[in-house]
Parts: sequence; C-alpha cells; structure tokens
Amino acid sequence: MQFCSGIKWTGGNKERKFLKVVLLFWAIMSLMAINANEMFIVGAESGDMLLDFFSKLSQAFSTYNFVDIFSLMGIYFVLDYLYVKGKRRKLNIHALVLSALLSFLYIWSFSYKYANDTSILFGNTFQVFLTVVMFIGYFGLFYAVTELLCMLLEETGDHGLEQSKDIEKEKSNNYSKKNAAYAVLMGIFILLCWLPWIFMNYPGSFSGDTNAQLGQYLYHELNAHHPPLSTFIMGWMLSLGEKIYNRNLGVFLYLFFQAVLGSAICAYSIYKMHQMGIRKTWCAATALFFGITPVFGLYAQWLQKDMLYSLFVFLYTIQILTILQKKRCSIKEAMGCFVVGLLVCLLRNNGVYLIVPCGICLSIFLREKERVRYSLAVSISVVIYLLITSVLYPFIGIQEGNIREALSVPMQQTARYMRDHGEELTAEEREAVAGFCYEYEQMPEVYDPTCADPVKNIVNVEIEDMGAYFASWFKMGLKRPGTYMDAFLNMNYGYLAPNEQNVEPNLSSEYDEQITSFGLYRTKGDIPIQIFRNLVTINVTFPILRYLTMPGLYTWIMLFCITLLLYYKRKEALILFVLNIMTILVCLASPLCNGLRYELPVVFTTPLIVAWTVANIQQKLLSTRN
Repeated sequence: MQFCSGIKWTGGNKERKFLKVVLLFWAIMSLMAINANEMFIVGAESGDMLLDFFSKLSQAFSTYNFVDIFSLMGIYFVLDYLYVKGKRRKLNIHALVLSALLSFLYIWSFSYKYANDTSILFGNTFQVFLTVVMFIGYFGLFYAVTELLCMLLEETGDHGLEQSKDIEKEKSNNYSKKNAAYAVLMGIFILLCWLPWIFMNYPGSFSGDTNAQLGQYLYHELNAHHPPLSTFIMGWMLSLGEKIYNRNLGVFLYLFFQAVLGSAICAYSIYKMHQMGIRKTWCAATALFFGITPVFGLYAQWLQKDMLYSLFVFLYTIQILTILQKKRCSIKEAMGCFVVGLLVCLLRNNGVYLIVPCGICLSIFLREKERVRYSLAVSISVVIYLLITSVLYPFIGIQEGNIREALSVPMQQTARYMRDHGEELTAEEREAVAGFCYEYEQMPEVYDPTCADPVKNIVNVEIEDMGAYFASWFKMGLKRPGTYMDAFLNMNYGYLAPNEQNVEPNLSSEYDEQITSFGLYRTKGDIPIQIFRNLVTINVTFPILRYLTMPGLYTWIMLFCITLLLYYKRKEALILFVLNIMTILVCLASPLCNGLRYELPVVFTTPLIVAWTVANIQQKLLSTRN
C-alpha cells in the first residue's frame, strides 16, 4: 500500500522515522474526525479572529475516559500493520472512491440529522475547517479499513480455497445431506429464539397500517393503498382463528406462520452459504444474528405487512443466487422465480420495481436458452401482476390507492420551498399548488423535514391537473435547486449512513380503541412487555449492537461488498445486488428518513451477500493462482 507516491522506502532510519510520523498524523486525523462534535459550534464571538477560532476549537471535540488513547493506539497499529504487510501493493483506486463516498455521506448526513441543512458543514469559516478535518480523517480511516479487508481476504483466501476443494470432494459423500441437516438445526434455533417474543406478547403488536388493513377486511372496504393480498392473508387468518377459538388466535396463527416461514428461509440461506464453501463459523454467526438480535424477535411479533414481504424478497434473492451459481436457469428455477416474483409484486405496491430491473440484468447475464426461460418467467409474473391490479381489483370492487403515496419527495420539496421562499410563488404556481393540496397555506406549518406524513395528509388525492402541478414544481426547483436538494437529503440521511435508528414496532401493554373494536385484547401482564422493551433498548444502545438497528449500516455493507467485487473484477456477481439497490432507492422515495422496516429486505439478505462476496473473491484468487 503506497501512502505517498514517489517515495521509496529503503529501510533507513530516517525513512522509518518519517513513516512513523506520517502514520501518527494519519491516526490523529482519524481520531479527530471520530471525536468531532457534529453540531454548529458557537465560540466567544468576540470579534477577534484568533480568540474566536480557539474558542470554537475548544468545543469542537469530545471523548470519554480513555477511549481516545485506545482508539489512537488501535488506529496507529492498524496503519502500521497495513504498511508492513502491504507496502508492495498498488494504490487501490476502488478503495479511494469508496472512502471519499462514505466520508461525504457520513458527515453530510449528520448535518441533516442535527440541523436539517448543511449549516454544520458550511455555516462559517470554522465549520468549513471542521468539515475538512472530518473528511480527511474519515477518508483515511475508511481507506485503511477497505485495504485491511482486501488483505485479510487474500491472507485467509488459501484456507477458504482449500475448504472449497474439500467440499467438492465431499459432495460425492453425502455432503449435501449433512449440509441440509446443519441448516435445519440452524433454522430450528432461529425459530426457538423468535417464539418467546410471540408467545409472551400474545397475541402480538400492531401498527397503524395494520389497523387500517384489518378494518378494510372486516368492513369489506378494500382498497389498494395497502397490498390487498397482504390484507387478505391477515384477515383470513383472523377469521380462521375466530372459527377455531377467537380472533386473538388468528393473529397468533399469522405470526406463527410468519416465524416458521422466516426461520425456514434463513436456514435455506445458510444452506446456500455451505454450498458456496463458506466456513461454519460464519454460518453459525448468521444464525445468531437472526436468532438473538432483538430486532428480529421484535418484528416477528409485529402484525405488519413488511416482514412477510421482506421474507419473500429474501427468498427471491436466494433463487437469483442459485441461478448465478449454476449460470443456468432450469424449468424448476424459472417456475420458482415466477411464483416468488409474483408474490413480491403483490405483497407490496413497490415490489415490481425490484423484480423488473433484476430480471433485465440477469437476462443479459444468461445464455440464449436460459435467458428466454428466465425472461418468460419474469415477464409472465409482471403481466399477471398488472392484470390483477388493473383489471381484477376494479372488477371485484377494490379501489385504487392514493396517488400521494408515491409523491413523498415532491411533496416535501414543495412544502420546504413554500416555507423558505413562499414569497417567490407566482400566481400560476400558487394555483397549481392549491390544486395539489386541500389547504396549501398549511404546508409550511405542518412540514416535517424527516417525515412526509403531515404534508401527505393534506394532499388532494383526486388531483385533476397533475401536469400543471409538476410543471410548477419543476420551475420552482430550477429557481431553488439547493432547497429541493435539502428537502430530499433530509428525507434520506438515515439510509445513507449509520447514524439513525428507528425500529418502529410498538410494544404496548394496552391496545388502543380501534384494535379492541376488532375483538382483540391483551392476555399477558406488563412483565413480559418490560422484559422485551429492555431487550430492544439493549439492542438500540449497547456498543456495537446498536449499529444493527441503523438502516445506513446495511447500505454501507452493500457498498463495501460492491467495491470489493469491482476491485477483484467479479462484475457478474453484482447482479445479486440489484434487488438491494432497488430496495434502497425505494427507501429514498419513502415518507420516512430512517425506517428500518423499509430496508428490512436488505437487512435479511446482508449475511448472504457478504458470503456471496467472499466466495466470489476466493474463486477469483483460485483462478488467478492456477
């Protein structure tokens, strides 16, 4: 790894001393970035430039106990290890690009989190100075981490490659049966970890969306605002439970079915990891991740559409991985993609936006015969989905969903523009906005930079002249592009960096009036609820564990995997990431800036895509050495 191009380290004392100074400076810059206060620093403001600078500098950084000492030592020794082990490595351009991107996203997202704009970054000369320090420090840290990952993959690659060879030998000796048995055990373990959440919180927790879906089913007023298939499955389970005993049992049956299905798909992913030659330690870690991480148990006991949808996206990802492994698509696999792909489309209104791009990318990768087979499967599933939503739903009386659900971004941009520059509205623009909202004058007042729901609630769902609104929206954006960009990033910072948590499911000891009107009631006391609340609090606040509740973490893991595959020239392996990329793009258009439930499909697939990345790199190293 070349830290300074053009300098040849000959091993002399002067060179080694200079190197140590460079590494120490790098470590200090990284430590300063980590300990920087992500806020607008207010100093003495005395009018004396030097006094103001040092006054602000004294408040710009913070740390706890001996954390800074151990962090500095750790960063320095990692950098020294990287130099000693990688001094013959070329500059990693892919790592440079990734490091710059992550540094930008991290400091940028914190500015929106705390100030809802870029004032923390560029508010004054000192803030610009602090931004530069943070960018340089994080850039160096992320570059070192990426290089360390590359070196560790190459150093441990020999073991992984040997393991792959052993697996090829064992395939003829009942290896698949042992593999399947191990995966089944892992699936049972995951299920046993989730069941206490379901039993002890019987019948389960509910969300506002679920209340609406159950109301639609029970009062026969279905609409496509929420996926009708999801609504029907919930309602049918509720009715089944009522026939057997009561509606509480119906909620339990749905959650139990969801838990069994989820643990089975998780076990299937572990089975596929074994097939790829991934070590058992990672497979066991995956089972622990799914089983004991409280957030999964929390979602398992939550009656909501997102969990079931995410599981079928997870299953579809495994099917795509199987096709990529074999480089062929059999009739069986095509049928599986057809069925699961159709369910993904029907279980969430934006599911089709995942299936179509993935279908296009994989079709390009496959050979002619395989391409036709897979393309037909995807095309038929999409056509059936369109027929169901545009023909069957109206025929059986299911009303269309509100168009406002797809307009979170323009809604927020319009509201922010009116809040900050309302005096600039022309008569034509005012008329267009008035046709867009019932009471458009309230938009600046109800505008929430991180959630589109307040503005969404006053949007006209029967807009007659949508073209006029978007024409005005476009003109306002040309006048104030910075305002539009601020509105967009304010809605997305939680998905772009690991700095925000929002696990959402509500563990309540009492049900609200609407839930009880459905004939549902709590049967457990407060103690189980308190226990589970404390477990969730541990997940949200405990060191390291807390990052598992941040949507941005899973986005970053995906970016690291993509960078590594590009670096090792395994571009065809990137097809597996299309579903996750599209999921994150959908999140960026969602009404919430940090909804973990929106990124839940990415969360479920993360262990599998990490395993897929490692396996592909090992294959590349094997082919290179041979």
